[in-house]
Amino acid sequence: MTNSNVLDLDAARLAEQIKDGEKEPITEKLQAYIENSESIELFRSEDGRTYAWISHDEGRREVMALHDPRFEHFLRKVSWEEWHKAPSDNALRAVVAFSQAVATFTGELRTVYVRKARIDDVIYIDRTSDNWDCYAVSADDVSTMPSPVPFIRSETAEPMLEARYDLPIGVMHSLFRLEEDELKKLLVFLFGAFGEPAYPSLGFYGDQRSGKTTMCRVIKALLDPSAPFESAPVMPTEQQLFWLRTEAQHIVFYDNVTMESTVGWAQTALTMLSTGVELPLRNYFKQTLKNPTLARPIILNGINNIIRRKDHADRNIIIRTTPIRAGSQYGARVGGVTERSNFEQWGPYALGAFLDGLSKYLREGDVNSAVDGTFRMAHSTRVAIAATNFPEGKIEEALRDDAKGKAEDLIGNDAFLEEVADWVHSVRSWQGVKNDFFRNMVSAQSRVAGYPSSLRGTTSKLKEYSPLLLETRGVHVDCDVWLSRVGGKAPRRGYAFWLEGNDPPSREQLDTFVIRNGQ
Repeated sequence: MTNSNVLDLDAARLAEQIKDGEKEPITEKLQAYIENSESIELFRSEDGRTYAWISHDEGRREVMALHDPRFEHFLRKVSWEEWHKAPSDNALRAVVAFSQAVATFTGELRTVYVRKARIDDVIYIDRTSDNWDCYAVSADDVSTMPSPVPFIRSETAEPMLEARYDLPIGVMHSLFRLEEDELKKLLVFLFGAFGEPAYPSLGFYGDQRSGKTTMCRVIKALLDPSAPFESAPVMPTEQQLFWLRTEAQHIVFYDNVTMESTVGWAQTALTMLSTGVELPLRNYFKQTLKNPTLARPIILNGINNIIRRKDHADRNIIIRTTPIRAGSQYGARVGGVTERSNFEQWGPYALGAFLDGLSKYLREGDVNSAVDGTFRMAHSTRVAIAATNFPEGKIEEALRDDAKGKAEDLIGNDAFLEEVADWVHSVRSWQGVKNDFFRNMVSAQSRVAGYPSSLRGTTSKLKEYSPLLLETRGVHVDCDVWLSRVGGKAPRRGYAFWLEGNDPPSREQLDTFVIRNGQ
């Protein structure tokens, strides 16, 4: 029997079971209860998935996906409390199918949210509590109230802390063991994560036992607790699991990121998530009619080559951690006990200061601020400046230094660019035919990581990185210089290199390629 025949047979059996379930009296009672109850609202989201928004007697409103086993459990509970009967599996399938039809064809179209929603001038943050309440942050104050918008949660979601509003934003020093400039960069990420896309991404790097994983855990536990505090999720190798995790949390965190774990689709996904990427969920969910587009703040704890990659550089904030001193509050960590106790002590105050900062941002609005080289983080920077008491120039200075450090590391970690910079410093200036440069500088190293494999690739890379070569090494690059005479032939394009402070090569000059050792 072919696979298609098996699927057809399974579908036929399911249809027959649903039909049998419809014959049960309890099915009609449940359908009538759902259709007429004022405490149940059935609706659909933009991607076609269907939900129930259920109001309980104690005032909480809970959101359930209709395909979720929790909805079947709710139906069993209603059946037992109302009529003291237990519906069969067939009856439940029939009621769920009926509910999905009502939600799809007569229900309202609503936007569902994960952790954060901004409606007009109010930011709502789901506390993931049993009461289904949220922090409502407005320009006037911060309050706790029943969620006015449909938040959806993953099974691993953890409750947020109970915020305390007694201390200023400086309490973050007690929670994060960072230098002042590094803390300012962290605040840009924290406030930017609850601003508007494009979201920033955050990268930690440093020596062993410098608290990188600890700080990532604290950020997640403070603003988007979606797993036990001690967990440190690694990058999934399966694309399906990556997308499912991404959709289920507001801040995406992966620990110990390596080159092997970020190849192919993972590199593209991490790069695009901050501004928005279409998730291929139709491959995994039959009830999804179209792919949702999501944007997420990202935290990566990984090796320097990953978090400083060029495609991440203009949206990534880099924080360098230093080794933990023996005897410090983080130094005696045993199974996460010390770090968790420190979080429980200072976390509520840090959360309260963060929420007050968001309220201050909504009250004062965006300030007129932009940081050179960090255009994708411009909004996050404005939020952080408005939300904190740090002077505008201080945060911009920290980010500007961060951008310069990223540029220097980018050149230093690229074998080809480092070779070009050293060569120009040795010859001072050079102008000549592109093929001559490629043949002597590139082709012999074309299989080495970082080296282009073609003349076109060489030109493209030199053009792309020429601003960074000038900024970090004082090397000018011109990939489109016209050489007036090459072997008696008509003018043609070549390369020109010269050091900052030197005059560029004249148009008549044609140099023979000389490598660094003078041969």
